[in-house]
Amino acid sequence: MERVYFIEYKGKKILYIDISNLKKDDEDLFLSIIDTAKKIIASQPLNSLLIITNFINSEITPKSTSVLKEFALHNKPYVKVAALIGIGGIKKILLDTISKFTNRKFYIFNNIDEAKEFLTSQE
Repeated sequence: MERVYFIEYKGKKILYIDISNLKKDDEDLFLSIIDTAKKIIASQPLNSLLIITNFINSEITPKSTSVLKEFALHNKPYVKVAALIGIGGIKKILLDTISKFTNRKFYIFNNIDEAKEFLTSQE
């Protein structure tokens, strides 16, 4: 199952990164998803990407948090707006840390439809 791909919504291209339902023992799959996403993101024009990352039912480990920090820093020049779904509890606390570390703003939504609506409304 592909976990990193572009979707089209209201005439705009959105990169969808699916980290949903990953458990602590899915580390190899998690790293593979991040690696694939990094390659796609780095191939895009600067400040151009609309991104949705789906964290629904995913478990975050200290190692994955470290990887996500580096990932968010790597992506910063390419991302126009980033939306996240499935963020709550400890994931929200970790996101705040990543946001401060990378000096990036992330927008949290309850579902993909809300995220797509928000992203496509950004100029």
